[in-house]
Order: sequence, then structure tokens, then C-alpha cells
Amino acid sequence: MLLWVAGWFPNSENPYNGIFIHRHAQAVANSEANLTVLTFATYFFGEKRPTRIQELTNYQWVFVAVPQFKGKAFKIVNFAIYYLVSLGKLLQILLEIQPRTVHVHAADKIGVVAAFWKPFFNYNLWLTEHWAIFNDWVTDRFDKRNGWFQKSYKYLWNKTDYCASINLNLHQSMEQTFESNKKHILFPNALDSVFENAKIVQKFGCNHFLHVSNFEPRKNTDLIIEAFKEVKNQIPQARLTLVGISQQKKDQLFEECINLKELNVDVFEAVPAEELIEFYQQASAFILASDSENAPCVISEALAMGVPVIASNVGGIPEMLNAENGILMEDWNPQENNSAKTLKITTAMLDFCKKCENFDRLLIQQNARLHYSSESIAQQLIHHYSCAE
Repeated sequence: MLLWVAGWFPNSENPYNGIFIHRHAQAVANSEANLTVLTFATYFFGEKRPTRIQELTNYQWVFVAVPQFKGKAFKIVNFAIYYLVSLGKLLQILLEIQPRTVHVHAADKIGVVAAFWKPFFNYNLWLTEHWAIFNDWVTDRFDKRNGWFQKSYKYLWNKTDYCASINLNLHQSMEQTFESNKKHILFPNALDSVFENAKIVQKFGCNHFLHVSNFEPRKNTDLIIEAFKEVKNQIPQARLTLVGISQQKKDQLFEECINLKELNVDVFEAVPAEELIEFYQQASAFILASDSENAPCVISEALAMGVPVIASNVGGIPEMLNAENGILMEDWNPQENNSAKTLKITTAMLDFCKKCENFDRLLIQQNARLHYSSESIAQQLIHHYSCAE
């Protein structure tokens, strides 16, 4: 029996939260593994209670909504509620299914709970992290977090038997942070099945850039827009499409830059994977200029659609890109000022326009679908589970 415990996971109120963990679970379940996934979602008393998403059910999914009080004054009380609920629920599941392997994904608060019960049930404890807090230069880096967070995560790390890391850079950063090594396998983010079967468009052109993200500040979407202004000055027919913004951020963006339409910049809210396909099919290149990343799903999606990628040299991105599938902004420095970053983005976009005909989009697609195939990734993980038992 196999049990996954996830700190992030989609729910009715946040359907894209940890969607990459669901993709992994779906892939493992499709490989006929007997998988149970335990997830927790917090909400405030008096607000809408999150529920599980019914269609995400090709595995046994145990969903727990944990109520919390609003306000910093209730911080300790909220912690107590969360840990009492999660400790009790995990104990119940452990007694019911007696798993030989417990795999924690996006540890957050739940990781220490899985580590706590390990001595009582003697299971192999696996860890897959997705958090950017182990990247350099992020404002909420691990060593800047509060004492309880650091202590609880170190406790989890010490109890962990195996790390299934989404990229090598993240694993090395964690080993350096905790000053100890762990057995490691590479466990890349898997493609949504819709990208494994979707058709690519052979005639992409060279001037249509696409960016997909949640528009967090570290994604530097505003700098991409600024860089695109200069690109359009030199290439009037150039176009930029932005996907994934919330309505609130969209309104704010149009207030700050009311001439987006005149700039040939189109802005869309988040859409399901099925609808993203059309955006990738229309794009000449995908661009991501983040200050911190691990292994962005949007890069593997773009590559699987045969779209070359322009991206900053941070986190695990260099492990995903090479001269054949994109342009890596090698000298990217998250601490540089915005003007310097904007210039680098502009230079990379213009460089792509000159080189775009050199990219073999069919080869890019084939290599990405082979490397990020949900079936192959799942089978490798299940093999390693078996070897560890």
C-alpha cells in the first residue's frame, strides 16, 4: 500500500493549488499502483468551506478541510487545531491501510506530522518538495523563516529516507541547507495528459511571445511587458500574450498600463490545461523571467507543444533548457535592478527573433514528451519504491 500526504493540492476554492502533485498522483494511479492521497486545506470560520474536486478521482483521495480563526492573535490556536486534526486523521489512515511507503509532497505543515508517526509504523518516508524557499535570493528563503518552521522541517529531513526531487538543483540546495545527504532520485513534474497528445502547429512565425504564470512578483511579468515595448519598437508586428492573471491583478495591470491593446499585448485569466493548448499552438516562443523557480510546469508544457523557451537562469531551469530547445538568460541576477533585468529580457527576445527558424520544433516536442511523460515518470518512481522496500 502506498500513501501520499500533500501540503498543497487542488480544491474547490483553489483548483490550481498544487496541480502538479495531482498530475503525479494521477500518473502513479494509472500505473496500477494502490494509491491513497491525504490532503488538507485550511479555511476561516464563517467563510466558504473548501471541498474536494470530484473529477480528480482515479486514486483514493481523502480530503480534510481544517477550520481556522482569523487574526494573528489566533496563530497558536490555529496551529494547535491544524496539528490535532492532521495528526488524528493521518493516524486513522495509517491504521486502516498500513502503508509500507509514505510520500510527503510540498511538506509545509504536514511534513512534520508524517515524520512524527514514522517510528510507530516503520514505513519508508519519501519527500518531494516544490517550494522555492530553498532557492537563493528569495525573500522568504528557508533560513529567514521562523524558528518553529525551521525546526519542524529539519525534523522531517532527519526522518526522511529518500528524496524524489523535481530537479537536481533543489535537492542539492536542501542538502546544503540541512548539512546532510539523502538518497535521491529525479522525479520531474509530469505533463498533463492533454499535452502528451495535442497536435503542434508547424508554422509558428517568430514574433508571438507567450507568458503563463500566476503573476506573482517574482515572475517579473511587469518587466516582460516593459521589455516587449522595446521589441515592438523594433518589430512592429510583434505580439505578447499573458495568461493566468487574476481579475484583480488584471484590473490593476490595465490601470498601470492602459495602452496594452495598442502594444499588441493580450491578457487572459487562468484557464484549464485543455484551453492552454491553443495558446501554446499560437506562440512562437514561451518566456519566463522569474527570480526564483524549481521546475516550472509551464516550461515542460511549452516544450511538449514544440515551443522554444526563453527563461532566466535560476533554480532548476538550466536543467530543462539547452541550445536546441530555447534561450537561457545565463547572466540573470535576481538582485540586479529592474532596468538591467528588462534589458536582458529584451535582448533575449530579439535574439530569439533572429534565431527562431533554427529551432526544430518537432524535435523539441518529441524530446519533451519523452522526458516528461507521465507514464514513464510514474513507472520510474514505482520501480524505486519497490527497490526501497
